[in-house]
Amino acid sequence: MALNFSKDATKVIKCAAEKARQKGHETIETAHILFGIIRIAPKIGLDDFISNAFYGRPVLIEVESRLGRIVKLPSEPESPFDIPTTSRYARTAIYAAVSFAEEMNSNDVHPMHLLYGLLDVDYSQAEACILSAGADPERVREVCRNYFSSANSKIGQ
Repeated sequence: MALNFSKDATKVIKCAAEKARQKGHETIETAHILFGIIRIAPKIGLDDFISNAFYGRPVLIEVESRLGRIVKLPSEPESPFDIPTTSRYARTAIYAAVSFAEEMNSNDVHPMHLLYGLLDVDYSQAEACILSAGADPERVREVCRNYFSSANSKIGQ
């Protein structure tokens, strides 16, 4: 099944891309996507879910700090994926988000799918930010799953 990104997920990626540009980074990394999710969450009614997932930990502060430490790496080998300007880790997270959306029988990819996908990448900057802030990645995964299994979910499935 081919899934599209919801308007909100598109806003997250655009926010991530803008943050990468502001920082002078050539690619969107997993930390940029996490930044986008946290920044967009209040605008789309997800701030309570995000706060619950992170136990109110200052994850955004850790993301900002880590983004300041990203160093340009040598060119990556060619990838079979066709999402431009994303790192290999970010592409992996996006594809994990699509898989999670399919698993949850969602009609499109939502920001919470993206958050879950970020945690499906070994050694991602996003997960490092979450851990450094003292939040629990397993708790974040649980909140994402509960969001989609809840009868009160705001998106159609």
